[in-house]
Amino acid sequence: MRSWRETAGLALSVPIGTTDTAAPFNVQWDTRANEPGQVTLAAVARDAAGSTTTSKKLVVQVRNVS
Repeated sequence: MRSWRETAGLALSVPIGTTDTAAPFNVQWDTRANEPGQVTLAAVARDAAGSTTTSKKLVVQVRNVS
């Protein structure tokens, strides 16, 4: 079983938030930086050896209310 050291979030293949190095892993994302519409999200996890894996993609709808 692989032990993850850190995770990072991606929106449209661009890093979002900061890298989280403590479980439970999470990321905060300020959607105001994105245009309204569909955005594809994913997470990248890195283990102690530096190997990475990317999660399945998740499509969300961004609707920022003024």
